[in-house]
Amino acid sequence: MITLFTDSHNTLNQKSYITLIDKTDIHSLTCPSCHQAGHVVKHAYYYRTLKTPVDGDVSLCILRVKCQFCGKTHAVVPSTIVPYSQVSLDDHLDVISCVDHDDKTCSISVNNDKLKHFLSSGYFHLSIITIRNILNRFIHYWWSRLVSALIPLSCDQIVQGCFKHYSRQFMQCSSCIQNILYAPST
Repeated sequence: MITLFTDSHNTLNQKSYITLIDKTDIHSLTCPSCHQAGHVVKHAYYYRTLKTPVDGDVSLCILRVKCQFCGKTHAVVPSTIVPYSQVSLDDHLDVISCVDHDDKTCSISVNNDKLKHFLSSGYFHLSIITIRNILNRFIHYWWSRLVSALIPLSCDQIVQGCFKHYSRQFMQCSSCIQNILYAPST
């Protein structure tokens, strides 16, 4: 997977995705598998659904590229998407805001008052099971990694920090999927 860094936190739609792809020199991308640069070409597309608070379920046509050197294919996704999740990075961070943590005592818990307020403030596009899964993944896997690498829970720093220390997107559930971060020139 190739993740294109974007500092835009707008609602992701097909038009904004195409704009991001058009700004990117596809042929300059590095293959996450063989680490060869300059051998990547457009290969195919697939559909991916995201749950959004405004538009409901949004279907995106995601580009797949193929490395002509090793023959492997990779999805090209913006950093606002969490791999293998229908929930955006911003929504993950909003759910995680319901967690109270103390780095000094290494304690962490879900703040039920914050969770009730969160659920009453228009996040009906996420089911309780989805919210519980996000909280569990954060508490049991990501929180300790963020603390150990001193990565703050801010959207601006978390993407680059997680790629720098863990070679994957924040909240990405699979560690065996190779993922690289690419910052397109503006």
